[in-house]
Amino acid sequence: MHILSPQSGLLTLSYAILTLSIPLPNPTLLSSKNNIFLTTCTTRSILTDETSSSAILYAGTPSTTSPVAIGTIASARAIQWAGFTRRVTLDGAGVFESRIERGADALPKSELAGYATLETSAVAGGKEEYACFRDGEATFRFVGGLLGEETTECLG
Repeated sequence: MHILSPQSGLLTLSYAILTLSIPLPNPTLLSSKNNIFLTTCTTRSILTDETSSSAILYAGTPSTTSPVAIGTIASARAIQWAGFTRRVTLDGAGVFESRIERGADALPKSELAGYATLETSAVAGGKEEYACFRDGEATFRFVGGLLGEETTECLG
């Protein structure tokens, strides 16, 4: 019996473990200065309440800036993001398309939920790709209308 010979399974296994234990470098991800939140919004006014889905674009962090653009999905059936591909125009920024996995709305916070792209004019730089993560906690509030009687609250 040759336990330590090169033909031995034990020796081969040792080489395999040694090979697999060497750390590999991770690719560096490019980050965007933009943050886009996929939200479900409820608008309350004197006459009616309305629910919609909106993509809200911030250039920087939402806590320190106002949104650059807001795009609302027109269809009344487009309330959900999870399980669908949605396209919406973000005025002045381009066309945003998200592909969110079915069941993503049940994921824990910060889990990968899907992918998205923002297609801009050639002047603005072309196409930017995004990874989408589950939030479920970010809340945005907008006041509008005459005398501020219309309030929109969005949950990301």
